[in-house]
Amino acid sequence: MEKFIKEKTKMLDDKYCNLFTTYKGLRQDIVQLIKDSSQLEPQVINTPERFAPTLAEITKQGELGKQGWWEVVYHDGAKWQSFAGSDTFDDGEKVVKWKLCRECL
Repeated sequence: MEKFIKEKTKMLDDKYCNLFTTYKGLRQDIVQLIKDSSQLEPQVINTPERFAPTLAEITKQGELGKQGWWEVVYHDGAKWQSFAGSDTFDDGEKVVKWKLCRECL
């Protein structure tokens, strides 16, 4: 009986060890995918002229679902930037539509 218990215990230990190793590998892959996707720049066609105040529709996928709002931002030639005092674009927000502010007047 003791031998049977040792064999079953070893079998279960090996099984759970393999499951944990697989889970740990999958978790690391998922974390890396999230990190890689957060480094991607939003794909907005025809970005506005550099540093021109731009009214942009911004979206973010949050814990409570997709959120969206309008904000005045600018494009520095490489990526979208928010004005001083705003933390937009620090947490994966993306511009989906935009229009130059002078065109709104």
